[in-house]
Amino acid sequence: MLSRDDLTWTRAEIDAANAAGVIARAEFDETLNALRTGLTGLDPLEVLARAALSLTMRIATMESKPDQKGLEIFHVEILQALALSGERRIAAIGDFPATTQASIELIDRNGQAYRGLWLRKIGTDPVLNQREELIALLQSWTMAIRGPRHAHQTQEFLRAMCAGVDDAFRQEFGCRPSAIVAVLNGLIDMLGSRIRQHMDWLKGWMPKKSGVAMIEGYVRGLSDAEAEDIQANLLPHRHDRKGVFNYLWNLSESRFAPLMHFTTDELAAIAPGENTECLRAVLDSLALEFEDVSVKDLEHLHLSNPVQLKPLIHLDKDQFFCCNPHSLGTNLAEIFEELCGRFPSTKTRLEDVRADWLEKKLRGLIGMHLPAADTHRSVKWKDLEDGKIWESDVVAVIDKTVLIFEAKSGKISGPARRGALNSLKGALKDLVVEPSDQSARLKRYIEQANGVLHFKTDEGELLIDAGDVRDVIRVNVVMDAIGPLSAHWPQLKAAGLIPTAADIAPTMTVFELETVFEVLQLQIERCHYLSRRSQFEKEFRYTADELDLLAYYLETQFNVRPQEPDSTLWLYGRSMQIASAYSAMRATGMLNFPIRRTQLWRRLLAALEDKKPSGWTRFGYRLLNATPDGQRTLEQRVKAGRKAVAKAPGRFFTSAVTFGQGKRRNTIAFAIGAPHGSEELQQQIQHASNTAFEQGGSSDLLLLYWFSPATGEAYDFIGTMRQARLSGWT
Repeated sequence: MLSRDDLTWTRAEIDAANAAGVIARAEFDETLNALRTGLTGLDPLEVLARAALSLTMRIATMESKPDQKGLEIFHVEILQALALSGERRIAAIGDFPATTQASIELIDRNGQAYRGLWLRKIGTDPVLNQREELIALLQSWTMAIRGPRHAHQTQEFLRAMCAGVDDAFRQEFGCRPSAIVAVLNGLIDMLGSRIRQHMDWLKGWMPKKSGVAMIEGYVRGLSDAEAEDIQANLLPHRHDRKGVFNYLWNLSESRFAPLMHFTTDELAAIAPGENTECLRAVLDSLALEFEDVSVKDLEHLHLSNPVQLKPLIHLDKDQFFCCNPHSLGTNLAEIFEELCGRFPSTKTRLEDVRADWLEKKLRGLIGMHLPAADTHRSVKWKDLEDGKIWESDVVAVIDKTVLIFEAKSGKISGPARRGALNSLKGALKDLVVEPSDQSARLKRYIEQANGVLHFKTDEGELLIDAGDVRDVIRVNVVMDAIGPLSAHWPQLKAAGLIPTAADIAPTMTVFELETVFEVLQLQIERCHYLSRRSQFEKEFRYTADELDLLAYYLETQFNVRPQEPDSTLWLYGRSMQIASAYSAMRATGMLNFPIRRTQLWRRLLAALEDKKPSGWTRFGYRLLNATPDGQRTLEQRVKAGRKAVAKAPGRFFTSAVTFGQGKRRNTIAFAIGAPHGSEELQQQIQHASNTAFEQGGSSDLLLLYWFSPATGEAYDFIGTMRQARLSGWT
């Protein structure tokens, strides 16, 4: 995937891009044909089992080695589909390890080649080029990204959907939807347990330092006959550790494929009391047989792989094979929704349940993670210009900040995910443009008003003093993301995919919003992220999805230098810093993603969060806009000021730090003193502010004041100061 630093291409660059695209096409076709030939030339189950084990081993090391290259979930999905495009050839003898290794190398080359196919379409029109690049990014995401939700989020969503469609589902399928989900979860657990046991068994003999110890570890637990046969074969070579290892490893590979076999009876036992025949019928419908994948399927394999929604392989009447439980787990919600989509009654019911659940989930997240906010659903108001009654899904007022959330539960169609232009434009209109228009309308209503506004809501009346509002944050919250394009609206405008005049709000899934709220520990940080998130989209050109942006925020709080003209921030892939540790930390109840911050800043933010003085969110934003270098500089000056005042009681000390450029220019001043009464304190604050204004050249600033001797408080005064006047006391 290329990322251009500008939107124009020279003739030479166009020719080079087109040539690279032609090479990518040839590489793509060559590797795909070689993969299919290799997989269908011998028993593909043996190759799939080995590939799946390689994937499992890589996933097991992701947290400690997040940058390690290797098989991805989508790689094994493609291998499985290619295997099912031909008949099964059961060969007892074959060089399965070599074929597996060749397949791993080929599938990586194939995926890389796919990402370059779009270059064939580059031409002289910069808008079309931008569009093709964004569509290529979306297609790459659709092909490669699995797990748009964390596992616990998928399970929570499924529980709610099962409960909501229960009656209709049972009427159509003859079994409970929760039973189907339980069986599929049970299959994932069963295969996972088998693979873990196998991995533990491997660890029991592979690391041994001698061939003799290796043999003893290998045969432990085998039948006497099996153990005696292996020991007899290896007896002459028992002191050749490398030879023993190779022999035992080759022998152990015969265990791989059986790990992934299971029967309908094993699955039915997970849901006792359920109609077994109906259960089997549903499971049969989630399986493919050999030769079920057609040549037409292969043409769209990377963007519409039938294996994703039918991950099981049907071997015979009662026998199944599943080599990719990771794919089953990440696609579980989509599999369930596809089942519901087969009948009008379950499809309609599911759509209603999705919409209701999304609003309730959103309301619950805000109530849990912004407890200081006054939060309301279904906020109704009348536009005085046209007399229309409008409604916003969720509005939260916290301090001087108003947050407007518009929730859209519509699904992203397959063609839209694959980059079909009209479908993609339609999805962007429904999920990005229209809800942005709605929240922008309410934002204008608040900003143009005077006095207290009255809104009718599901929770009663909501009052907003328009004159007190300092920040209005807008967020579109969806169920399904349009890949990384959800975070790309300025580029979507440049590519002609959304109207250039639209005032677009940031768009993220409810699952991504939950992750943002859980990863960030303070209410101030959560509001600051959403506020800066909107500004960041306007100020920077970048390539990222929402969790990439969250990872970047943890590093920088978006406090970065203004972007160079025509440059692009490549943030894609940073989300691995969160994804690799998030689930494990959450399971222990110890979510902790540290942000670089001085001790003084931690105390100040914690005190604001605790005391919540009027304007506390705005004060917090200014603190969070300080770079680590700016924090350290100011903290060093505070320490020097305390020493100076301690040496000369009654002395007054002040200093300030200014950081950032342009609109991001920010000044934080402080003063330390021992004033005699409020009048002298006010004079000192005014002097400190005027001095900082002269030095920093800013029109407003945040000022902190500490008494001497120290009171032990994080601050004794905090306020936003503007030239020629003081702000209110806090």
